[in-house]
Amino acid sequence: TMDRLGGHFNAYTSNELTVYYITTTIQNAKEAIQCLSDIFVNTEYIEEEFQKEKSVVCSEIKMYEDDYPYICQSNMISNVFCNTPIQHPLAGTVESVSGFTIQKLREFKLRNYTPGKIVVSTAGGLKIDDIYQMLDEYMFSKYDNSQEPFTYAKPQILCEPKAKKVYEKKDTKQFYCAISMPGYNIPNPDTLIESMCNIMLGGCMSSRLFVGVREEKGLVYHISCNGMKDGAIQHMAMIVWDLMD
Repeated sequence: TMDRLGGHFNAYTSNELTVYYITTTIQNAKEAIQCLSDIFVNTEYIEEEFQKEKSVVCSEIKMYEDDYPYICQSNMISNVFCNTPIQHPLAGTVESVSGFTIQKLREFKLRNYTPGKIVVSTAGGLKIDDIYQMLDEYMFSKYDNSQEPFTYAKPQILCEPKAKKVYEKKDTKQFYCAISMPGYNIPNPDTLIESMCNIMLGGCMSSRLFVGVREEKGLVYHISCNGMKDGAIQHMAMIVWDLMD
């Protein structure tokens, strides 16, 4: 449908969010919202297609095993955010994906894809009343409004790394390193200052790390600094680089 309308539909998953989105013209907005809502609410569970997708995901997981920068950052995240859901690989493992069933998928959707956990964001020239009407007609009217509202419980204990150093040997001529440190949570007003420091230190091509370590000394191909934030989990500032042979 979206290809016929000249629109773009996709989805992605991060450590904090699963996002489904559509980009199209105002003239096709109603049909786009109807299409997205239908995919989101009226999910079909077809065993043959489900098994194919499991195979694709397992192949993707194996591909990451050869992505050394990814392995470096993944090991760091698992160590820093131990005892939290973020410690687990985002795509899962070959074993966990292989053991997944359609019934488990149905149960997960019923448990997590509820109105109290859904945020709908729109941008463009539509009137807000028209957006509300379309969302109510195509999406929220399909849900049971008697469900309990979602409440986010903050963890009682902030993350404590399992080890100060994590090392994994790989057959490569390059060396990848990531350094992390605690920072501020989102509600803290100093997160803005922290974000500016990240940008100045390694957030762009004119940053101090990029200019000093790559351009002036020629020691690395890539070096950056960024943050990972959550409303209740500690911030993680990362300095990542890979040394050239």
